[in-house]
Amino acid sequence: MYSRFLQCLAITGLILFLLGGCNSRAEDPRVAFENKQYELAHELWLPMAEAGDAEAQNAIGTIYYLGLGVRRDDRRALKWFESAARQGHPGAQRNTGMMYQDGRGTGQDFLTAYMWFYAADKQGNKGADAYINNLVNKLTPNQQMKARRTAAQFIINPTDDFVPEREIPKANPRIENHRESG
Repeated sequence: MYSRFLQCLAITGLILFLLGGCNSRAEDPRVAFENKQYELAHELWLPMAEAGDAEAQNAIGTIYYLGLGVRRDDRRALKWFESAARQGHPGAQRNTGMMYQDGRGTGQDFLTAYMWFYAADKQGNKGADAYINNLVNKLTPNQQMKARRTAAQFIINPTDDFVPEREIPKANPRIENHRESG
C-alpha cells in the first residue's frame, strides 16, 4: 500500500512537472510569436535585436509595424527594418522599401524605396520584383541606375542574375581642362 502511495505521488509529481513546463514562458521568440504571445516575443527578440541580430531586428520592426503587443509605431518599425536591411536581410530590405514607398515613418522617397527593393530582389526576395515594377515609371533611368549602384553595397548573398552596375568612367582631366580653356 505504501509503495502504491509512492507511485501515485511520483506520477502526480511528474504530471505537475510536465504541466508546469507547459505553462512556463517560451524561450524561443518565434514560438511565442506563433502562439500570439506578442509581448513575450518582443521581450525575447529585443535584446537580440539590440545586439545586432538582423533576423531579430526585422521581427521587432514587424511587431512595431503591425502594433502586435506594442503601440503601433512606424518610426520604430523603420528603424529596426533599416538596421536589418543594412546588414543584407532581404525581408527587411523589402520592408524598408515599403516604408519609403508609402512614406511610413519617413517622407515618401521612391528612389530609396527602389534601392531597397532592388537589393531585396537581387537576394531572392520573391515579392520585391513587383514593387520594383510599380516604381519604374516614377523614376528616370538615371535615378534607377543610381539606386542600383547604391543597393549593391547591401547585397550580401546575390542571386545568379545580379550583375553590378558598372561605374561610369571619369572624363580625362586633360579633355576637361581643354574644354575649359577652349
